[in-house]
Amino acid sequence: MPKTKQGRTQGASAEPRKLARYKKTIEEVFLRHYREGADRLIFKKDELAEIGRKYDIAAKNIPDIVYTYRSRRPLPDSILAKGHPVVSLLSKLSQIGPWHLSNLMTKRNPMTLG
Repeated sequence: MPKTKQGRTQGASAEPRKLARYKKTIEEVFLRHYREGADRLIFKKDELAEIGRKYDIAAKNIPDIVYTYRSRRPLPDSILAKGHPVVSLLSKLSQIGPWHLSNLMTKRNPMTLG
């Protein structure tokens, strides 16, 4: 088994710990930006890095937080309950930030999940 920098064996329990830190990070970003009725919550990599440091997430792993919730796992229930089921990349031309959480349940886009 691979060893961590501290010399401990990295087993199967490392993945749940990593995901718990990712969850805390994405939830904190969400809470900072959430406003009732908002269909998009904009956030930047620097903000994820700032919050990630609180949870011992290395800077090189910050993009993996977004990738995890965009491609591999659903967002935490606390975010889904507010109707923001998608993490998306914004166009580089948008000038407003690299990522956002989208609410697909708005009047402008009445798509439902299920």
